[in-house]
Amino acid sequence: MSHVTMGEQHTPSRSLDNTGVLMFRDFNDDPELFVRYRLDDPYQTYSIPNLVPYLDETALETALRVGRLCLGIHIPEHLLDYNQSVVIDSPGTSVRVRVFIVRAPRGITSIPNFEGWRYEFVPLASIDHLYVHPEVRAGRLALEQILRTR
Repeated sequence: MSHVTMGEQHTPSRSLDNTGVLMFRDFNDDPELFVRYRLDDPYQTYSIPNLVPYLDETALETALRVGRLCLGIHIPEHLLDYNQSVVIDSPGTSVRVRVFIVRAPRGITSIPNFEGWRYEFVPLASIDHLYVHPEVRAGRLALEQILRTR
């Protein structure tokens, strides 16, 4: 079970192992998450794009890089807010991940193949857990809690 600290802005970037971006949209009053899975993964293990921060890079700067390098899009900086982020860690590991929660910009529907990943919107109700890092995953209840505050 992961530990989630919401509305989190005081954790220094240097104490984080990773930064990710979780985009969502509301579809008929039900949230959908923009997730990815490997094209060759028969189980469709869902995750979000994430990167290791460069030395002296802020989490916000890393999130901008996630948009460019993992999604192939520009995420406007005004959409990234430390107050709209969470820090997720997993007991038993020392990995801490900042996840920026971003309402998906208009026009994004899916990315069929980017660097071997397929990106698409999936209803939150059909997600048991979502990897925010290869060693850290968030369960549906945590994801519901995160989105309720947005």
